Amino acid sequence: MNSLLRSLAVFFVLALAEPTQGQTKIFVGIPAKTVGFLSLFIAEEKGFFKAEGLEVLTVVMRPESSVGALPSGEVQIGHGQSAVRAAMKGAPVKALMFLYDRPTIVFMARPEIQSFQDLTGKQIATNFPGGDVFFQTRKLMRARGVKDKDYGIVFMGPDPQRLQAMMQGLVHATFLNADYAAIAETRFSGVKRMSTIRDLGKDLFSGLGTSDRFLAENPEAVKKFLRATLKGMLVIRDQPDEAARIAQKVIRLDAKIGPAVVRHMREAIGPTDPGGFPEAVMREWILENAELTGMTAEEASRVKITDVASVRLLREIQEEMGIVCEGGFGCKK
Repeated sequence: MNSLLRSLAVFFVLALAEPTQGQTKIFVGIPAKTVGFLSLFIAEEKGFFKAEGLEVLTVVMRPESSVGALPSGEVQIGHGQSAVRAAMKGAPVKALMFLYDRPTIVFMARPEIQSFQDLTGKQIATNFPGGDVFFQTRKLMRARGVKDKDYGIVFMGPDPQRLQAMMQGLVHATFLNADYAAIAETRFSGVKRMSTIRDLGKDLFSGLGTSDRFLAENPEAVKKFLRATLKGMLVIRDQPDEAARIAQKVIRLDAKIGPAVVRHMREAIGPTDPGGFPEAVMREWILENAELTGMTAEEASRVKITDVASVRLLREIQEEMGIVCEGGFGCKK
């Protein structure tokens, strides 16, 4: 609750600020200031947003709170996966792009945990019900032969709290973003990685969405935002050293782990469809989230991708930038 109140306080302080003359102000609600949203910080640091005539202000908010603020216009860009879930329930919002084509989080465990079977009867920390960490924990544990009933889930919020709880022995494992996973390894002897970026497979991750109203009334502003963000993604993919430098400066990432963290992140940027997603991945994600949205599997199977996501502007930007997207929903190939 205190964290939420602090986020709201920051939001309302920023909301009183006047936009720079001649620029369009866009508030972006993100779950945490981590490398998961590094593309936004790169776009700001490199002047990509400014070149598009945008003043972009990022505010740390719970994903569902950021999406809940979209229809009213309090926030213009919110959490993409939460936007898809909200759209499944009929909310007037859409996902626009996903910064990574697979989860970039790493499953970390205490020294005494030698295998996934050792987690039977133990406690695993996740962020909040229905969050990416929660779903990926369920998926990974099931893939490793551990049933949901065989371990406990403890909701503990962002990475710093979960890492601290794990190292104090309050929980035995948790997923962490790549930067916090590296911090855990450098500061705590014996903590270990139990997964790699390839273990989790293709999925929707670090998404960005907006309201139907903002998309309809401000398509050029949305397009400018997406273009600058996509350029930030390409810096991670094509200029990892520069991306690491910005990560060290903006999110205070330790210089000793910065390059390794960025190399980890760049593996999750699709080479042929940066920002997009395959149709099969979205359909699977919708079905997996059916119960959470109060839908039956049959009802979820009837949800159209165009009801929950809009990729038209992303495809236009890719074409303008000479990116030939392949294999993604809405790609020509």
